[in-house]
Amino acid sequence: MLKKINVLLMMMAIAGLTLGFSGCGKDTADTEQGGSQLEGSGTTPQPDVEEPVAGVKEEPVVVEEPVKEEPVEVETENPVEIEEPTNIVAVVEAKPEEKPVPAGMELFKPEIPNPAFRGTPRNSVIENLDKTAPVPPQFYAPKGTKNLALGKTVSASEEYCSTGEIDMITDGDKMGTDETYIEMAPELQWVQIDLEKECEIYGILIWHYLMEARVYNDVIVQVSNDADFIDSTTLFNNDHDNTASELGLGAGKDKNYYETNNGKLIDGKATKARYIRLYSAGNNNSSYNHYVEVEVFGI
Repeated sequence: MLKKINVLLMMMAIAGLTLGFSGCGKDTADTEQGGSQLEGSGTTPQPDVEEPVAGVKEEPVVVEEPVKEEPVEVETENPVEIEEPTNIVAVVEAKPEEKPVPAGMELFKPEIPNPAFRGTPRNSVIENLDKTAPVPPQFYAPKGTKNLALGKTVSASEEYCSTGEIDMITDGDKMGTDETYIEMAPELQWVQIDLEKECEIYGILIWHYLMEARVYNDVIVQVSNDADFIDSTTLFNNDHDNTASELGLGAGKDKNYYETNNGKLIDGKATKARYIRLYSAGNNNSSYNHYVEVEVFGI
């Protein structure tokens, strides 16, 4: 009996094992068959795509445009106006100071020539220089005052001029061109004007040179009733270092100045005299001396 039971159990075990092998083969075959179908279809498996949910409307994405900022204008109570640059010249002209007219006097404004500068001004170091802006000449004098030097006789320390003639100093032509100035010998020289009689002098106006902003050295102006100037009055002296020591005047207290079309006005101080003598000793450009015109205002 026991033997029969063991035989039965063995048979059952063999039958179960056989069924296991049969299932494995089927799965493998199915797998191989499925793989063959994918390969044969010629398509590539697609990734899973999320299907849209039915009944739900998708909202479009709105991209906002950047906001353009407008410039902000700032108002000021007192806006600053910037002036356009103007041409810069060597010498800037200022307006003359207005003063009350003294009793019995009137204001004289002598005629001046047009500016005649040429080229670029030279860079020079000038000692004892007057740095105030030049102004058109004007002065107070009695009615009837006029240019007493016009056409009068002129003499000089050196009668010969390398350019021009000595009498051009009082000919009334003060344009300052090449034909209207004289050139004298170098170093200290003088010119002298004879008014022919004693006069009351209120102003002496001098133009040395107009075509360049030059500074003339040792400018000294004297008046006298003596043609030899043994007894004289000094009205102007800018020989600050006493280089004209042979004149025995000592160092002058007046300033050096640049030549302009305004000329140099010397105060006559109502001095009475017949002769006017003017000294110079070259300039910052050369050792030569020059004159365009000299006017003597008086009665």
